[in-house]
Amino acid sequence: MWCWLSPFRQTVCHSFLVVPVRSQSFDVLQSAISKHLVGLTVIPDSTAGCVLGVVCKLLDHTCVLSEALLPFLASCCYSLLYFLLTLEKGEAEHLRKRDRLWGVCVSVLALLPRVLRLMLQSLRVSRAGPEELPVVGQLLRLLLQHAPLRTHMLTNAILVQQIIKNITTLRSGGEQEQWLTDLHYCFNVCVAGHPQGPRALSAVY
Repeated sequence: MWCWLSPFRQTVCHSFLVVPVRSQSFDVLQSAISKHLVGLTVIPDSTAGCVLGVVCKLLDHTCVLSEALLPFLASCCYSLLYFLLTLEKGEAEHLRKRDRLWGVCVSVLALLPRVLRLMLQSLRVSRAGPEELPVVGQLLRLLLQHAPLRTHMLTNAILVQQIIKNITTLRSGGEQEQWLTDLHYCFNVCVAGHPQGPRALSAVY
C-alpha cells in the first residue's frame, strides 16, 4: 500500500520549518531522530519521507550533522529509493507523490555526499536476492544519469565499479541481461567523461 505523510506528520514537519533559526530547528530534529528513530529495525516509508523532506529544507551551511544521523539518512534514502523503483505504475496522484519522494532523496544525496557514499557502501550485493539485483542495478544507473549526483558518483567511481563487478559476477553463467548491459554502458560513458579519463580506473570487466 502506498504510504505518504499523514496530516499529523505534515503538521509536525511544518512546525520545524516555521522556527526562525534553521540551525535550532535542525538540532531539535537531529535530537529527535537520534532518540526515537536511530536503531529501529523498520522505519515506515511515510516517516522516512517526512524526515528526508524536512532535512532537505532545513539543511544549510550553519547546520552541524551528528555522525549518528548520516547512516540513518543513508538507510532511509536506500529504503525509499528501492521502494519507489519496485512500485507498480499507479494513478497520476501516486505518480506525483512518487516523483516528490524521489526528488527529496536525490536532493539529500546531492547535498550530503557522505550520505551517498554510506548508501553505496551499504549495498552488500552478495547478500541480495536475485530479485533485488536488477533493482540495485537500475538504481545505480539512474543515480549516474542524474546530473546533480554524477560528480559525487564519479568521486566514488572505484566503489561503484566494485558494486557493478560484484553484480556481474553474481549474474554470470548466461546471456547478460539488458538491465546489466545498460548499467555497464552508463558507467563506462560516465567514466569516459571523468577529468582523469577511464585510465584512472581498472576495467570493470
